Order: sequence, then C-alpha cells, then structure tokens
Amino acid sequence: MFISGIVAQNFGFADLSFGLGYGDLDHDETRSGDATTDADYSSDMITALVAAERDFALVNGAILTPRASFMYGEQDLDGYTETGSSANATVGDRTVTFSETRIGGAYSTVVGGGSLSASLAAVHRDADAPSVVDVAIFGNTLALASGGSGTDTFGEIGLSYEKAFDHGGNLRLEARSTLGADISTQAAWASYEWRF
Repeated sequence: MFISGIVAQNFGFADLSFGLGYGDLDHDETRSGDATTDADYSSDMITALVAAERDFALVNGAILTPRASFMYGEQDLDGYTETGSSANATVGDRTVTFSETRIGGAYSTVVGGGSLSASLAAVHRDADAPSVVDVAIFGNTLALASGGSGTDTFGEIGLSYEKAFDHGGNLRLEARSTLGADISTQAAWASYEWRF
C-alpha cells in the first residue's frame, strides 16, 4: 500500500507542487539451492517531491511548458529469518535511499477537439543501498556484499492525447519510452474520468 498527496499553487512566475508519500510494503522472497527457503518481511517507504512548471502560450494557440522536479525517497527494510531449510539465513535491517531529478518540457496543441502533447525530459536517478549486509547462518554472522546502488541518466519521450466530452467525461491516452538507458522501458496508459 502506498499513499501520496500533492499540493499545487500558481505563484505567477510558475506553478509549484509539493508532495509527500508513505508506503507500507510486504515482501515475499524465495531462495533456491540444495533446499528452497522462504522469507516474509515488511518495509516502510517515504517520499518527498518538489516540482515547478510554467505554461507559455504561443501565437499559433499551442502551449510550451518547461518543467523541473526533484524527488527523494527512503525505504527501511526489516530484517528477517528464512524458513524451510536447516541453513536458514537471518538477514539484518537495511535502508535504501533514492532520488530522481527531471528536467524537460512539453509542447501541446489542439487536435480533433482535444489536446495533443509531446514531451521530452532528461532524467537522473540515484539509488544508495548498503554495500554490506549482516547475514547469520548457524549462529555465525558474516558481512556479505550487497547490490542495489547505482546511478542512471537517460532521456524520456512521451506522447499524450486528452479530450473532454460534453457529458462530463475526460479521456486520456499516454505513452512513454526511455532513450539511452541501460534498460529500455516502454509504457502506455489509458484512462477515462467521469465527473458527476
């Protein structure tokens, strides 16, 4: 479960947004080897966001919107003891921090009674996990190397279309893709909102 909220205000020079989020997460993991072990544990996550954007009306009726945002998060993972084998491992608590900086913009124009928007952004992500984790097996505690830290900088392109209908409905279609990242991702969303 993750809950977040954003407050936005137009200050004249820009629209500023501030957001906070909290998550209570459950994890189920399985480790396979000579025997299969299971682990169940939980974690808490908090996030904070600040963002700014401003619309510039162009002579042809289009809108140019430069944007910038920064998000910071921290996830505290509980320790756990595996079950299912004679060599169950006990893993200590871990804390992972992460952040995302995003700079870009969008160009929107009227098409077919709706708004067609193309966006481009440069994204920088950081994740910092412990370099070692305490793991105990048969009463012996070892400091094992732990992955999870990393930095990635990439581009993101997006295309969206939004149209409002007379009966109060609003259709939104959106697609995004990354450019230049180690792992390429594509995503698409479709939503219909009806206010009554």
